Amino acid sequence: METCSMMSAGSSRDLDRLLQKLFADRGFDAARYRRSYIERRIATRLRAVQLDTYREYRTLLDRDAEEYNRLIGALTVNVTEFFRDKPVWDLFDREVVPELLASKARRRQRLLRVWSAGCSAGEEPYSIAMLLNHAAERADVNLTVSVHATDIDAESLDKARAGEYPNKELESVPLRFRHECEPAADDHFRISQRIRQLVKFRRLDLFADKPIAAVDVIFCRNVLIYFDRGQQEQIFAKFYAALNRNCYIVIGKSEKIGGDVAQHFEPVSSREKVYKRRD
Repeated sequence: METCSMMSAGSSRDLDRLLQKLFADRGFDAARYRRSYIERRIATRLRAVQLDTYREYRTLLDRDAEEYNRLIGALTVNVTEFFRDKPVWDLFDREVVPELLASKARRRQRLLRVWSAGCSAGEEPYSIAMLLNHAAERADVNLTVSVHATDIDAESLDKARAGEYPNKELESVPLRFRHECEPAADDHFRISQRIRQLVKFRRLDLFADKPIAAVDVIFCRNVLIYFDRGQQEQIFAKFYAALNRNCYIVIGKSEKIGGDVAQHFEPVSSREKVYKRRD
């Protein structure tokens, strides 16, 4: 009997048919991801359901709608936590936030818009909201923080909207923000209402959908690594157009801005992967 390794799960044509079915039934275009990554992630689902081939798995999807959600979750898996990579947040708080607040004050603008692209279960956008809201209060600035958090995985977005997390995740929340984490049932905590109301969640495909427009900061960390260089350049072009003049983007530690669009960004910190739109 065949095993569900990448080489034996079926032909390339069988995999193509599976991906076409996923797109036709759920609108999820997995073909945009790197082929080797797709094969690895589907292999995890084959093992989980004890099937051997892509053909068998296609048949399973016809009778088990929940497996679709599990498959999309596997394809969009993104390890996340509150304030992940502390040096990035320290630099953002120290160098970017004061510039943002000063710029808003000079222009007499009262809205600060941030896009968290690939927000997963919500830890990143809630971290952004906590940091910026407290910074505005500390500076005594009359400013409304609005975080637009998007992801392609509907199940992750449902978890994010609930704003509830295991107590063990409190360890990654700085002490100065922990009063925004309220006790909940079953060894969980919940993000406070005043922080939750600053974050708006929606499903968005970075390729197929219009980007969030007129934003002051974009966080897109550890998402672009799943796409090839040409696709990354497409996304960065969209990000450039979405950013307000002289505003900021934060990407993952293993990612870089490439192609023609790179000339339109200048590093705030190449080490921490924080860049400013050059105008």
